[in-house]
Amino acid sequence: TRLTQIATAEGVTTDPGMGQFFLAGKFSHVLEDVVPGPPAQTALHTMLTLYIGDVNSQTVYATTVLDLRGVGNSSQRAFINALRGLSARNSAVSGFIRKGKQKVADYYDAHYPQIFERAKRAAAMHNYDEALWNLASIPECCRGYGQAMELVDRYFQQYINQEGTRLLAAADAAWSAHPDSDGAEKALSYLL
Repeated sequence: TRLTQIATAEGVTTDPGMGQFFLAGKFSHVLEDVVPGPPAQTALHTMLTLYIGDVNSQTVYATTVLDLRGVGNSSQRAFINALRGLSARNSAVSGFIRKGKQKVADYYDAHYPQIFERAKRAAAMHNYDEALWNLASIPECCRGYGQAMELVDRYFQQYINQEGTRLLAAADAAWSAHPDSDGAEKALSYLL
C-alpha cells in the first residue's frame, strides 16, 4: 500500500495484475532487539530494496536501498513504524521512481510499433479485448499515445458493431424460434 501511494504521488498509476512492469520491495538484513522495560519494545533495523522492472524480459530498470528503523510493541508494529520513513518526499525514493518511470516511458517509445502490430493482429482475429488492452497499455507521456487512442476508437467501434450484430442475430433467432410473447421477451432481453 505504501509503495502504491508513493507511485501515485509521483504520477504513476498502478494496477496489480495488469501490465508487464512491476514495483516491488524486499526486506533484507533484519535485526531485531527486544528492549526490556515496562512495556517491552521491539527495535528493528532493516534494509529495504525497491525495484522497478519488466516482468516479461526480467529486466530491472531502477533500484534503491533504504535503511529503515522502527520501534513498536511487537515485531509487526516495529515494521509498520519503520515503513513510515518510506515516502515520496524522500529524495532517494522520488529519484528512484522518476528513473524507473523514465525507463518505462523509453520502453514504450521504442516498442509502440510492435504493440500496434500485436493490436492489429488481435483485431483482425476479432479479439478486441486483447487489441484494446495492448493499446491502452501505452502511457499518455509516450510518443505513440495519440495514435494508440485513434486505434482504440477504431477497434472499439468495430467491437461495438460486432457485438451489436451478434445480439441482433440472437434476438432474431429467439423471435424466430418462438414468435409469441415468450419469444418477444427473450428477444428483447438481447436488445436491451
